[in-house]
Amino acid sequence: MDVSPEYLISFFADDTYIQAEKRLESYIGHWIPVRDVEVVDISQSTTATLYVTTKNAVLLTFNVEWKSRLSVLRKGTKINVNGQIDSVSQFNILHLRNCEILYS
Repeated sequence: MDVSPEYLISFFADDTYIQAEKRLESYIGHWIPVRDVEVVDISQSTTATLYVTTKNAVLLTFNVEWKSRLSVLRKGTKINVNGQIDSVSQFNILHLRNCEILYS
């Protein structure tokens, strides 16, 4: 799908949260590429899911199989990712699930 994180997050600036969620519904589950997201931190939940927080208002969720590749990334590293649109939080952060790092 050819949409940017900024476009999806803009729904929540323009509408009430409930209206924006309704607009977002048709995008949920679609895959989008996100370019040059800057890593702020990487953490792991107890369910073996890895979370990458970024400066770009995007939260990336990876399956545990990505741990070895994510564990070498440093803060400030820019990565390209493909992920499924999951939600936008009330803090205007786009959440992508099942992420994969795209290599050029």
